[in-house]
Amino acid sequence: YIKTAQRLGFSLGEIGSSVAALWKATDPDSAVTQLLQDKLSLIETRIAELGELRQELQLRLTQSCPLRP
Repeated sequence: YIKTAQRLGFSLGEIGSSVAALWKATDPDSAVTQLLQDKLSLIETRIAELGELRQELQLRLTQSCPLRP
């Protein structure tokens, strides 16, 4: 579980927290599905943020003084 979760982008802290929740879950399959959905949502949000940052950096590279707001 740990190696697979790490490959899927979960930190050791997230894995540690999820293990306890999974042991207590009445439906472990649904609990794992929810964990994966939550992680995917976080990743999609981060990708969007990085896309905005990329655009900002590209715009600033076209300016004479890239650090001017």
